[in-house]
Amino acid sequence: MHNIRNKISNTHRNSFRTVSQMSGAFTLLLMLTAYANGSALSSGQQASGFRTVEQLPVDRFDEYEAGKLPPHPWRLIGAEPGMLPKGIELALLADGESLFPGNKITGKGLVFRTKSMTEGTHGVGIATSFVPPPEGDVYLGFDFRFLRPSADEEAVDATMSMGMELACDLTDENGRGLQLRLNREEGLRMLAAEAGDKGVNEWKKIAPLSYDLWFHVGVTVSADNRVSFVLFTERDKKKPVGLGLESLRLPDAGALSELRFYNASGDARRGGWAVDNVCMGGQVDADRAEWLPFRQESASVMRAEKRKVFAYYYPIYSSEWSSADPGLSWYVRTTLNASTEVDPRRKNAGTKIFYHPLPRPPMAAGLSKEEELIRAMEEEVRLGIQMGLDGFVVDFFSYPKSSTEVFNRRSFALVEAARRVDSGFKIIPAPYTTTNKNGVNGEGDPDTDPAYYAQSPVFRHLWEAPAVLRTEDGRMVFSMWLPERHSTGWWQAALAEMERLGMRVAFLPQFNSTGRLAEFAPISLGMANWGPRSPIRTNWVETARKHTALVVAPVAPHDIRSRGSIFWEAANFSAQRRMWQTAIEDQAEWVFINTWSDFSEQAMAPATAIGFAPYDIAAYYTQWFKTGRQPEITRDVLYYSYRRHHSDLKPARGIKWTLKQEGGGHAAVRDEIELLGFLLEPGELRIVINGEMHTRQAEAGITSFKVPLPVADKVLVPEFSLTRGGRTVVSGSGRYAVLNKIEYPNMLYHSGVLVGEGPQPPKNSTFDFQP
Repeated sequence: MHNIRNKISNTHRNSFRTVSQMSGAFTLLLMLTAYANGSALSSGQQASGFRTVEQLPVDRFDEYEAGKLPPHPWRLIGAEPGMLPKGIELALLADGESLFPGNKITGKGLVFRTKSMTEGTHGVGIATSFVPPPEGDVYLGFDFRFLRPSADEEAVDATMSMGMELACDLTDENGRGLQLRLNREEGLRMLAAEAGDKGVNEWKKIAPLSYDLWFHVGVTVSADNRVSFVLFTERDKKKPVGLGLESLRLPDAGALSELRFYNASGDARRGGWAVDNVCMGGQVDADRAEWLPFRQESASVMRAEKRKVFAYYYPIYSSEWSSADPGLSWYVRTTLNASTEVDPRRKNAGTKIFYHPLPRPPMAAGLSKEEELIRAMEEEVRLGIQMGLDGFVVDFFSYPKSSTEVFNRRSFALVEAARRVDSGFKIIPAPYTTTNKNGVNGEGDPDTDPAYYAQSPVFRHLWEAPAVLRTEDGRMVFSMWLPERHSTGWWQAALAEMERLGMRVAFLPQFNSTGRLAEFAPISLGMANWGPRSPIRTNWVETARKHTALVVAPVAPHDIRSRGSIFWEAANFSAQRRMWQTAIEDQAEWVFINTWSDFSEQAMAPATAIGFAPYDIAAYYTQWFKTGRQPEITRDVLYYSYRRHHSDLKPARGIKWTLKQEGGGHAAVRDEIELLGFLLEPGELRIVINGEMHTRQAEAGITSFKVPLPVADKVLVPEFSLTRGGRTVVSGSGRYAVLNKIEYPNMLYHSGVLVGEGPQPPKNSTFDFQP
């Protein structure tokens, strides 16, 4: 086993230097020199040809300050910052909040409005740039409304009464691509390529529009450049308006990398428009090989290893991929929405969840709901395989009620998806017992008959499913979180009943304590533990090894809960990496990642806010753990992590969150920005924040570089880079602005990936599926 501590360099608070004391001119010169080999930093600056969905905008604007423009990664276009033409208003306002998400507490939308006669309004708006999405379908959705000119303006001039025109462009770097124009007189139009004449483009009308009514438009650009539309109005938010067209052809364009909303009217027009609920999506399970800092072993090689890695799949928060419009999904409408589905325990947090699975373009129509669900789960399986997983641990209700039937339907769809995609990807079912009591001393025994639990039809269906994991002697492996809520006598009775029913099983409990391991040893295949949520080194493997030969080590990326406004201090990527290091150092047999998809606590699947960073880091450590060899770094990759605000920033609403303490964990909140470098060769890591440049000399390998997150008196954008030999190798800014004013606290670490060129790993190296 490699000496992990010698291969990973850790950063302390005093291990950086700043240039804040230097003169402003010299500081600027130093910053310009640092990036002389690249353009101004942007969150989209990557090695050419790289694609990802991580940077696609998903934004309802509700986190930001009212009366201002949206912060980075949005930028003002058509005017200089702070120099809007007189007589117009362009800002985030409460009356710009769309009725589709309907956030009545903190809701805002972008409003463009004329106040008087003025010039120079054409082209004024906002834009954002991003790394292009992978080849394949791309989705864009947004809500919009037209503001009627005043009665006086309509009476003065017919041109004024025509109202304003909104332009929406989704284009390549040369301005070619999807161009939409929206106004009351001519409706929704698109610049389309004429069939049979590749050189001619023509504006095509999609649908009529009207004043003072909220619309939602969803646009899907297919892989063959066909464009299809769906349109909803506030009058019926679930039933789309009939458009009477199949699709239009997109004019020739390169990779789509910029989205713009701006005024397309002449100076004489009056009125305004509002835009809200911007959502883009692409292929989430596209190959990640070019983004990883190492060459992945094939799935067959990884599965031949004795050590196994499973991720805990929580089916309540599935991807929601279907044929429905993703811009109107439950996730998009309710995340960070203080006025919808927020129970009393979450009222002070202003939301149920802070992030959610990345949106996907809608599936093609015509499939049954059940088939759509299975295909969505097939994508989850592909993502798991690509990361290096052996399978998922999946929750079930042993006796679901009508309100929880959807839970089991999703879980069984995942079992079927694993069977379809890859016979080597296995499911460990974890059916709950029917007790509602928690505890670690058998508190649930009186509520539940063990024989009744064993007789659940869920077990019979799972017993017959080929995708469920079995031991070499044919026993079906199953698990359950918090098995201590029942006595070992209760479990012995349940296992005996399953045996009587002809189901030979192997029990792999996932404990939330360690006091009763000896009792459970005779009835357990192995032992797992829910684990810490802070970067602490536990003795779980050593403790459990006394009672079982199969010890499952826990790994978790973080844990923040709107329920009660509590969190554990993960210290950026430190918690995730510390737990992987413990599993490797202590030579655990298996790892359970807790969790893949519980977005109410600790999810690590590709998602908004966290992107692919936890996923990609887990891929690296999964291979290290399974093979026992630290993967060689083949490409420079930077991972960044920080919160959107300092913990001392006072919110307009809600309360200060409570830090949950763990033995050996952090006693105080860590307000830091981390740049985690996977480097081919030695180089200098740089973080620029609030006018200060922090640098760290880093050796080849893995280096964690942390600097303080300032208490911001203005909106800040961290900038990251790796330089080597006077040349900038990787650079980019964080995708998330550090805010100086907030509605509610948001203690989630936001993260992203920046990548440089390097030796290319073999294409599709993880996809040698075994059907």
